[in-house]
Amino acid sequence: MSQLSRLVLVLAPLLAAMVTAEPNPERVRKERRVTLSKAPAEIRVAPGTITTLAFDATLDRDSVELDRTLFALVDVGERTINVEPLALLKGDVVLRVRFADASQPEAKFNLTTHPSEVDSQVRVFRDARSPEAMQAQMAELEARGAACEAELAAQRERIRSSGPAGMVLANQLGTKGVRVDRLKPRSSAGAGGLRAGFVRRFISEEWVVLDVEVESTYDQPWSADKAWLESESTGARVEARTVATAPEALPPAGRGRVVVEFNGHPGREGEVFRLIVHAVDEHRALSVTGVVIKNGAQEKGQ
Repeated sequence: MSQLSRLVLVLAPLLAAMVTAEPNPERVRKERRVTLSKAPAEIRVAPGTITTLAFDATLDRDSVELDRTLFALVDVGERTINVEPLALLKGDVVLRVRFADASQPEAKFNLTTHPSEVDSQVRVFRDARSPEAMQAQMAELEARGAACEAELAAQRERIRSSGPAGMVLANQLGTKGVRVDRLKPRSSAGAGGLRAGFVRRFISEEWVVLDVEVESTYDQPWSADKAWLESESTGARVEARTVATAPEALPPAGRGRVVVEFNGHPGREGEVFRLIVHAVDEHRALSVTGVVIKNGAQEKGQ
């Protein structure tokens, strides 16, 4: 056997192991929490990523059962277990853990490799009703709420900053431009001391926007969340595509504007609608009756 052949035989297993252990760059790292039950909890692991299991109680470190030959890292702490497999796991690998408090039942996990996701941290709770678990759930809900608020603020900023150039590029103006009419609604009222002043109607070939002046006599801020048109004859509802308020929150006993956008031209010629604008807290809504979308003869002014 030549020297080159012997070198190939020596390097082949090493190269194969390196290829097998190469982490998948497409895997998304996740942070999760699980609550122990009779069924084993699934933990997603992959080479190249250390997965940390963080427990809410002290572990019996000597009781951990795991096939360590399949892992490049198995580190057991007082309340944590860090693992990283040598290669992609071909099936479930069982991890058993006992707590220092012997009265607590054994915890069992199935370690597996997911094609697109890997757990970077998993917080493990023995009881979903424990204070620690409830605090973790509240933190997750607050984080989601903050993310939603940030996305909503970004959308509002995009609406404000789009301007005429953005509307032209999006083919939202058409060749006929925009017609602006000042409508005279029959009445306006709202729960919580809200009243509408003027209503301006902006119409293009693709959309309709209603610009409503709002006056509040309530002692709390008010901010629009959703809106729709409701036919006064059929009760049919047309949901608004966009709702914006300026200022973002109407001050107590103050004035502001609500701008509501609809796709196309809702309703038939001369059909009368009620415009309903709901607040974020859903307790105070503005109602404007006598709104007509398709009627150039309705009383108006520039």
